[in-house]
Amino acid sequence: QKQEFAADDYAFDFCLQQKVDPYAMSKALTKLVELSNSGGEKASRIQQMFSTHPDSEARAARLKERADKLQKEIFKLFSRK
Repeated sequence: QKQEFAADDYAFDFCLQQKVDPYAMSKALTKLVELSNSGGEKASRIQQMFSTHPDSEARAARLKERADKLQKEIFKLFSRK
């Protein structure tokens, strides 16, 4: 799990460097959770693919918290002017 979270952090930072929405990863993981909870064959395949990964819902929440924190920091910087 530590490696997966480290990979998430690396990807989050990479997204920022590439000027990609910091919420993009959280949204993508949330979509995977929705698909895996929808049932059926597609859901089963998604669950199998991510069975060795930490809980996608927890990962999405963690990345959203990071994006929220970043957004607050940016707001503070611009509101000081």
